[in-house]
Amino acid sequence: MELRLVESGSAWAMAAAFRLLAGEPLPDVGLAEALAPGVEELAELLALAKIPPERAAAHLIPQAACIGSNIELAHVLKRKLGIPQGSAAFQNGLVRALSSIEAAVLRTRPQLAAEMADEALRLRQGWQATGGQHLLDVCARLTDPLMIAPAATVLLGTGLNASQALLPYNAVFFAPLPCDDDHWHAAHLAYLLAQLQLELPVYADRLLRSGPQRVASLALVPVILAALAEVTPPDSAERLESLATGVSEATISLWLTTWGHEADAACYAAPLAAWWAAYAEGGGSWPVALAALDRLIADVAEPAATL
Repeated sequence: MELRLVESGSAWAMAAAFRLLAGEPLPDVGLAEALAPGVEELAELLALAKIPPERAAAHLIPQAACIGSNIELAHVLKRKLGIPQGSAAFQNGLVRALSSIEAAVLRTRPQLAAEMADEALRLRQGWQATGGQHLLDVCARLTDPLMIAPAATVLLGTGLNASQALLPYNAVFFAPLPCDDDHWHAAHLAYLLAQLQLELPVYADRLLRSGPQRVASLALVPVILAALAEVTPPDSAERLESLATGVSEATISLWLTTWGHEADAACYAAPLAAWWAAYAEGGGSWPVALAALDRLIADVAEPAATL
């Protein structure tokens, strides 16, 4: 897979804002305080339009990386979210919120560009040195050759701990932590990249209840664990070695850093482990297995929603 690393301060700013919008803390308290006014206005706009924040984030973060004007970005976001283009109040409020968020990052994180440049260099070197592509090749063998895209975009998100696969854009927002080693970076990035092809009709047309995004985030947990069990070198970090023990609440929670999905670990640990065991032992069709997981996720979620 060919990786295009993108160092975008605007995408980083939007990801930080949505992290706050989801009620998650930021390591930089000063940044969180500076972002608060823009985040509050953005939250009010989305609430009035009845748009879930995670849906807005899935479009706004990748679009911010390629659109320089906040006026144009607001137009694009309205179209993506199905908001009438004549909604002047929403348009003006959105431009103000986006501009406030970007200005807050520029004031409080002047070193961000240098940090992302360092991260890009480390990621390029680490991906090659740790055999990240080999990990993806194993994932394809365990599932389906179509699961690995020929190329993808990686939006760098240093220090945010809010990684996410952005399936409609064939991109991932990758936010490794400074304390993680290169082996862990490669494994986490491979987990995200291996999700992107679930937008293909051969898979997506079967995922009608939970949808490709939710199915992808869970389905690739046991896949990446199984791949790690095959490729992890004997002298690798203890953290990686401990992952190759199977699907559990702990192993799921390590990967699900997407906004609002962290609680899925406890809910899906046992069903996901059973689903993977059935697929691994039966050697059946991967698209059919994904359809079964789609139904399983919906069945587990529906009783929880009624509590």
